[in-house]
Amino acid sequence: MSIDRQSGQIKVHWFWAAVDTGIAIHPNNLQAQVEGGIIYGLSGLLKERVSIVNGEIEQNNFYDYEVLRMNEIPEINVQIVESGAAPSGAGEIGVPMTGAAVANAVFALTGKRLRDMPFTPDRVKSLLNSVTLAPAARGQTMQFDGCTLTTLFGPRWRILLIGAGQLSQVVASMATALDFDVLVCDPRQEYATTPGSTPGVRRMEGMPDDVVRAMVPDVHTAIVALTHDPKLDDMALLEALGSNAFYVGALGSRRSQDARKKRLAEHFDMSADALSRLHGPVGLAIGARTPAEIAVSIVA
Repeated sequence: MSIDRQSGQIKVHWFWAAVDTGIAIHPNNLQAQVEGGIIYGLSGLLKERVSIVNGEIEQNNFYDYEVLRMNEIPEINVQIVESGAAPSGAGEIGVPMTGAAVANAVFALTGKRLRDMPFTPDRVKSLLNSVTLAPAARGQTMQFDGCTLTTLFGPRWRILLIGAGQLSQVVASMATALDFDVLVCDPRQEYATTPGSTPGVRRMEGMPDDVVRAMVPDVHTAIVALTHDPKLDDMALLEALGSNAFYVGALGSRRSQDARKKRLAEHFDMSADALSRLHGPVGLAIGARTPAEIAVSIVA
C-alpha cells in the first residue's frame, strides 16, 4: 500500500487473504466470493460516502457516489486453508477484514491511526498534518524525512550517585522530589540495601565504571561521585568525564580535587579538557558543612 502525501490518496497494490471455512465444497466459488468481498470492502473503505443535508441525501448516482473502479482494484491473492473440519460456510468474510488491514497498513506507514471511515483523501491529509504524541527513548534525535518532522521533549533528567552513604541518601531524597530519575551505584556490601530506603531510587548493580558505561550518559544526565574513596569515585569519573553528561562532580576538598586530577592525568592519561569538566568540590560554594547542606549545594 502507498499514500500520496500531496493528494492524500491511498492506493492498495496487493491484498492477501487466508480463508479457513472447513472443507471447501466449491473452492473456486469460495475464492470468487472472498475476492468480491475484498473489493466491496475496499470500495466502502476508500470511496463510498453519504452526506446528508437538511434531512436529504446529497448523492444521486455513481457520478457523485464514488465506488472503486477496475483500475483501482489491487492484485488479490486468496489462499484457502486445507482443513478436515466440517464445512462452515463463508458468508461475506472478505468484507470486514479490509478495514482493519488497510488501517494497520496506514499506521505502519505513518505511525498514525485513521479511525473514521471512509479513508478519504481529505481525512488522510488531515491525519498526515496532525501532531502525534508518542513515548520516546533515550538516544533518539530530532529527524525529518522530507514529510514528517519528529522532535523530542525530554527525556527525563536523571542523576547517578556513586555511593550510598548518608550524603547520597539526602541527595537522592531531594532529587526525587525534583522529579529526577535517581540511580545509585555502590558495590560495597555494607550499603547493599541502603538505596531501597528512599522510594523511587533505583540501585544499579556492578562496578561504577561499568554502570556509567552501560547507562550511556546523555545531556540530561548528571553523575556525582560521593564515596570519598578513590577506588570507586575515580572509576566512575574515568567514564563520566568522557561522556555527554551535562554535569560531573566529585566530593572532596580543593586539595583532594587537585590530587585527583593529577592522579587521573598521570596514571590514566586523562586530558586537560576532560579534567576541566570535573566540578570539585561538588556543588555550589555556600559554606555547606552538614550532609543536608551539602546536598542542597549539589542539587542546586
